Amino acid sequence: MRTFIAIELPPAARAQVQRRQEQVRARLAAQGLADVFRWTPVEQMHLTLRFLGETTSAQQAQLAARLAAVVAGYGPFGLTVSGVGCFPRWQAPRVLWLGIQGASQALGALQAEVEQAAQEVGFVPEERPFSPHLTIARLQRQADRQAQRRAGEILAALAARGEPPGIPWPVQEIVHMRSDLRPGGPIYTVLGTFRLQAP
Repeated sequence: MRTFIAIELPPAARAQVQRRQEQVRARLAAQGLADVFRWTPVEQMHLTLRFLGETTSAQQAQLAARLAAVVAGYGPFGLTVSGVGCFPRWQAPRVLWLGIQGASQALGALQAEVEQAAQEVGFVPEERPFSPHLTIARLQRQADRQAQRRAGEILAALAARGEPPGIPWPVQEIVHMRSDLRPGGPIYTVLGTFRLQAP
């Protein structure tokens, strides 16, 4: 089974993130460009701490014990969802995201311990640096390159206007999730929930 470790959006933040996603989509729709991207359903949005890929039942059990030990050292903390960005660049955007700010020390330390836990149960080290974000859309496979470039120009101009008001995101737990890939999009199932309980 394919799995990952993440922080889920709470309902209040989810509603505000959905509105922000709709604002971005509307900006593109006004120019007939909304269909250049496949838009992520808000219920599937999460902050990935570590994508694991294929995971055995034994690894799942071992991870549960290690993640329980990791979260014992952390109390709840707050993040803020900020403005729109993209990977890899505005001239050819493939992934649209909303940035994550706040509690960088706590989030970075937590992610590093999750990474260590993954390695301890047999996963190869993640070579890419941790870049916290919420994916709101991905480029359609059949997207026209000129339309892709025009969409990037519009969104770059939007981003250049400055950061919108931040969306508060209280973090109280992390989850180990299973991802089943389906034609209509992935289906996520929670395998384990680990609450941040340190004082």
